[in-house]
Amino acid sequence: MAKVNISEAASLSKVARSTLYAYIRSGKISAEKDHLGRPQIDTAELLRVFGTIQNNEEDNRNNTGINQEITTIQNENAALRAENEALREMLRMREEQLREHQEQEAWLRQRLDALEAKLLPGSGNRPWWAKIFGSKDR
Repeated sequence: MAKVNISEAASLSKVARSTLYAYIRSGKISAEKDHLGRPQIDTAELLRVFGTIQNNEEDNRNNTGINQEITTIQNENAALRAENEALREMLRMREEQLREHQEQEAWLRQRLDALEAKLLPGSGNRPWWAKIFGSKDR
């Protein structure tokens, strides 16, 4: 986690700087020295010792705004998922209708060919439109 100086740690944990120095001396909280020899406390240590840490008011306002945006995005996401599911169902229904129409068309073509064979003797090899429009293939 992030390391903070004593002043920031005191602000986050809502205790006095002197309290933090006393905790460091007694070993209740661990601290490391930065490259200039100043004590740095890991925010995980603040959480361990104090339970929760407090952000400043600006961070709280930013978090509130972010939380509202997250809620808005989650609501939009849920609405889009529902719309997507409805569109998938509509597509499934249209595909089923198309399949049924294709089957019906194939059946009608078979019936037409059968009727044509009965009505037009000797036209077994010629397509029906050639017989009607008088194609000169023969």
